[in-house]
Amino acid sequence: MMIPVKKTSVPDLRYVHFLATTIT
Repeated sequence: MMIPVKKTSVPDLRYVHFLATTIT
C-alpha cells in the first residue's frame, strides 16, 4: 500500500507510522 506523503511533518510522520502499524 502506497501512502502519498508529500509534506513530511512531525504529525504526518506520526500518522503514517500509526497507519503502517495498524495495517501491518
